Amino acid sequence: VFHLAGLAHQRAGEAACRAVNVDATVQLAEAAAAAGVRRFVYLSSVKAALAEAPGRASDETPGKASGKAPADAYARSKAAAETALKEVAARTDLELLMLRPALVYGGDARGYLRWLQRWVQARLPAPPPGGRRCMLARDDLVRLLLALRASPLRSGTTLVATDGETYTARRLHRVLSQALELPPLLPSPPAALWRAASRLADIAARVPAGATWNRLQGDEYYAADDLQALCGFAPQLRFEDVVAGEAAGG
Repeated sequence: VFHLAGLAHQRAGEAACRAVNVDATVQLAEAAAAAGVRRFVYLSSVKAALAEAPGRASDETPGKASGKAPADAYARSKAAAETALKEVAARTDLELLMLRPALVYGGDARGYLRWLQRWVQARLPAPPPGGRRCMLARDDLVRLLLALRASPLRSGTTLVATDGETYTARRLHRVLSQALELPPLLPSPPAALWRAASRLADIAARVPAGATWNRLQGDEYYAADDLQALCGFAPQLRFEDVVAGEAAGG
């Protein structure tokens, strides 16, 4: 069983995230175990690392977030689901594998990528340099999930998956601008002006101070596991490859 469903990319509250991402996930795992399913592959998220104990994050530890973004309801629900699934696996014969992919790209853009795409379509200046972000192509994610069907990994294993690239908002903006043939109308202003504009955007949107700047420049880098060594998988795509293919109708 591949469990991919859940609440994401929306401002769902704690209760809704708990009901869908935790309770329903556990119910499905218990039903799978009762039906004699051998293996249960749970699609979690790298954001689950944000809800783990503080002080454990580092660039060298797979799955640990190097940035300082707080865990939201979604991140907490994903971490709670992982813990609950381990309890189910411990008292049943179900083999459990948990996969934490980074932001997935390809197809219909969601969340951060949709926001950045609208930015490009408005022909706004390129964001300032800085900030690191990890991602993974949808097709590579599918290939990895299929590889986990027969993987010899031990039950309870949690894997972190990225395409191995480090992306910035400026790099993504450049790729989207070229693919959509929509260059920015103005050059990128100094970082000080970006910070001032971000603060005004916070006020206009009635969000906490720094929210807009963090979305633009926040560091969401996660060290990935060596999937090649663990299950013979290596990513084949980069964001540039996928966007170019979609722009060409591929």
